[in-house]
Amino acid sequence: MGYFQEIGKLAFSVTGAVLGGGVSAVGSFAKIKTIEEIGENMYTMSKDSGRMLGQAVDGVFGIAHGALALDRGIASKGVSDLAQPAGAFIKRGAGIVKEAGAGVAGVCKGAIARDREQMASSAKDIAKAAAKVVL
Repeated sequence: MGYFQEIGKLAFSVTGAVLGGGVSAVGSFAKIKTIEEIGENMYTMSKDSGRMLGQAVDGVFGIAHGALALDRGIASKGVSDLAQPAGAFIKRGAGIVKEAGAGVAGVCKGAIARDREQMASSAKDIAKAAAKVVL
């Protein structure tokens, strides 16, 4: 693991622990499971975001180092380091869109069936997906 990847992971883990831990504690105290889960997701997503950002920075530095040193091996590793977080970011985005879409569909089905419980549950899913977008 590269230098910037380690720093990013550590910095964002601390941030995620403070923010996500606080939200999770509020949810736990208020006995609202959805808020507690959002806090837990905030921590996990923050930690992953830091790792991906750090790896991307490592990749950019690797490409620059390889170009300056005229070393294709170093530059190639930099490209690989940069490509991995980009792919993970795209997968994460697609997953969030899928979760939000399922939530919207659930709300619509619940509205058609006049099922308030399904509507509420699906609205919570939308809120969880929205919280992931923020991170």
